[in-house]
Amino acid sequence: VHGVHAPLFCPAGVAAFGLVTAGWIFGSGARFAGREPQPAAAAEQAARAGRKAALLSATGILLIGLASAYAVYQPAQAARKVEDGYHLLADGREAEALEKGRDASDVDPTSDRPYYLIAAAQVSLKQLKAADATLAAITSMQPANPEAWVRLADFRLNTKDDPEGAIEALGP
Repeated sequence: VHGVHAPLFCPAGVAAFGLVTAGWIFGSGARFAGREPQPAAAAEQAARAGRKAALLSATGILLIGLASAYAVYQPAQAARKVEDGYHLLADGREAEALEKGRDASDVDPTSDRPYYLIAAAQVSLKQLKAADATLAAITSMQPANPEAWVRLADFRLNTKDDPEGAIEALGP
């Protein structure tokens, strides 16, 4: 839409894996403090149990790390697709930009950025009703997001020449 730009994405949960790992390391020290000598059979059994516990802990940390990496990767991948879409749009390849926007919204459906790209591509393709519907959909998905309402109002005022629609969009 008017003043289209592609902001950088900065995920907030990047440090989660490090925090979980640090908590496990600092919390595991209490298990090893204050041990008394044990008979050989009991010591061997305790060692096996300790290895199993360590393996389970390491597996848990690995799974948490993979989940954290995936949670960070998905929005970053969507942001790259949006940025690529804006470059395609600037090169006059509107249909490809529209497809990139749809791909990005599939990857990260909670982000509003792919929808702004989709709307910009729809405007370039002269699909004004579709662009209005796309921007209106963002406002219903994220009613507390002021940028969505402002972009809808900007589109209605400057692209559709609909001041009443723009004022209506700014109501919320």
